[in-house]
Amino acid sequence: TIAPNATELAERRAAYDRERGEEERRRIEQEDAARHEAAVTRERQDQQTRREARRREEEKTQREQRRTIQTNFQGCRTVLVANQKGGARKTTSTYLLAATLGIIRGGGVIAWDANETQGTLGDRAAQDMHSRTVVDLLEQAADDFSSPEGSRLGTLDPLVRNQGDAHFDVLASDEDAIRQDSVDGDGFRRVHEILTRFYRLVLVDTGNNRRAEHCLAAVDATDQLVIPVAASRDSAKPAKDMMKALAAAGHADLVSNAVVLIHDLEAIGNADEMYLETVREIAADFEGRVSAVVPIPFDAALKGGDEIDYATLAEPTRRAYREAAAALAASLRRSTLEG
Repeated sequence: TIAPNATELAERRAAYDRERGEEERRRIEQEDAARHEAAVTRERQDQQTRREARRREEEKTQREQRRTIQTNFQGCRTVLVANQKGGARKTTSTYLLAATLGIIRGGGVIAWDANETQGTLGDRAAQDMHSRTVVDLLEQAADDFSSPEGSRLGTLDPLVRNQGDAHFDVLASDEDAIRQDSVDGDGFRRVHEILTRFYRLVLVDTGNNRRAEHCLAAVDATDQLVIPVAASRDSAKPAKDMMKALAAAGHADLVSNAVVLIHDLEAIGNADEMYLETVREIAADFEGRVSAVVPIPFDAALKGGDEIDYATLAEPTRRAYREAAAALAASLRRSTLEG
């Protein structure tokens, strides 16, 4: 009941002020923490919303691509994969385009190694119970297809190599370069006529000599041109020279409707700015002159040049080839509608 003296009163007031200050500090910290947590929650929700939007957009794009790839082209169509420069990824492109088309279309696709020398498509493909080639088709079996009894898909089974879950077949070139010379222009036309009886899409892998007889015959039979290009100027220049030669020979429509595949030579994440600038310049050279330009990412699964296993490809590689297959199918769709 005794009133505090001035010193005690000052101490009490100081203690009270400290307590109130501590309470205010805790309140501010709690409010700051709550605001931070709310901001983090909003950012997570925004990220989730953006991821969900990207996922829906990717699914929509994939559905549209699949519908385009599954187009009924009202008959067999021939796709020529060509670049007179070696090492341009022609065989890789032929195989993976055939696999993508075969998987999405459910079959009806064949990849034919029409190389003027010893092609490598047979080596990159899954092996079968035989090692017969296009030369065997011409020398041993071509006459079988002249009768109704022989005009059955099963007649081709001993000559083509089934690619399992990829749902397409491979017709390999011969391992003997001397025998391979027998596939001239007439030989190409004979084989092509047989294949078009049984398949909806024939993909033709070519060599490096665009003046070879069978290569000229292949161009005449082509409905869609695909031009693989390694991401280097020494691969891009021969491709552009080939385009000029085709246009001058009366095939300007093939050039304008072509799909160009630019293959990265190294992982983009490890590439320097000079390489990236080269890739951009190469892409710009083709854009506007062809129907589509599709970048194909580097994939370590393809680096060794061994047998290609579609299941081991990275998802970006599969996505790129799906885009490429959709681009060539869209071009074929336009020509079908125009026809």
